[in-house]
Amino acid sequence: MAYSLNDISVIIPTYNRSAEIQETLNEIVKHPIKEILLIDQSTNIEEANQIKTICDSYKTSICPPKYYHFDFASTAKARNKGIELSNNQSKIICFIDDDVSIANNYFQIIIQKFNNNPNTQGVAAYNQLSTVSKNTYLIDLFLGSIFFLRNYDKDKCRMVSPYGNIYPYNLNKDIYAEWFPGFNTAYKKEIFTTIQFNDNLGGYSLAEDTDVSYGLFLKNPKALILTTDTIVKHRYSAIERIDHKKLSYINQIDHFYIYWKYNESFNKIKFYWSLFGILIFRTISLLNFKSKSIIKWRYFIKSWLYCIKNKKQIMNGEMRNFII
Repeated sequence: MAYSLNDISVIIPTYNRSAEIQETLNEIVKHPIKEILLIDQSTNIEEANQIKTICDSYKTSICPPKYYHFDFASTAKARNKGIELSNNQSKIICFIDDDVSIANNYFQIIIQKFNNNPNTQGVAAYNQLSTVSKNTYLIDLFLGSIFFLRNYDKDKCRMVSPYGNIYPYNLNKDIYAEWFPGFNTAYKKEIFTTIQFNDNLGGYSLAEDTDVSYGLFLKNPKALILTTDTIVKHRYSAIERIDHKKLSYINQIDHFYIYWKYNESFNKIKFYWSLFGILIFRTISLLNFKSKSIIKWRYFIKSWLYCIKNKKQIMNGEMRNFII
């Protein structure tokens, strides 16, 4: 099957980010793709109205966005709802975050990769990590490796542990990936007949993208292609980021969830060794005597104990009780 631009449905979840969405849409609406579905979960009515107004301003564009508003606040639910609402004739589902800018050739390259690699199920464009210095890389290489906590590599996108998601910092060629960060991903729509994003990863989430992409990789080592033939810019908006407490709990719960779900792929000793390494790094950071470091240390311990105490609930999908 040969894919074309008209086979692509783009899904953009957004949440109280009217200041970001216009920059994201400006390039996307220029392309003759099937559709753009903007799934707005804004709780601020002024933000929601402004986002809808921005969408309406593109009515004369090549591909004007379709606006939907829902009361839930969950990236995973937004992605699933977008798939449900997508055109029956679309064959590729492309997820783009509301703070991501794409290159002019983005969709053409996505189509090209799928057409040239029939067994591939997902394609993502590379996000240039220009902020990774040589010193940062060396610290990550030597200290991070000890505890299986590496974040960067020159030409690999792989999972070394549930806490060690490696992303390439200076990639200049296409590679097969073991996981995708969710800010830009394109999948063959057919995969969503048997899988979906986990709705239980509600609210702000760190694992819904890893859950889907790593699961695909385990079934097919050549399922995912990370390409440098087109580039995206993840602007990483500071709007609606969460506080230290919630972030700490979500970080722990989501990583424990990934570990328990894919435990046959991860060594138990390595997993808990990684947690011990994080504890050491958090403890060392206390030496700067900053209140933020103390807060992070305390919530790391509390969230760790929460996960151990509530293992069965987390494994069963009851993963956000701590917020109540």
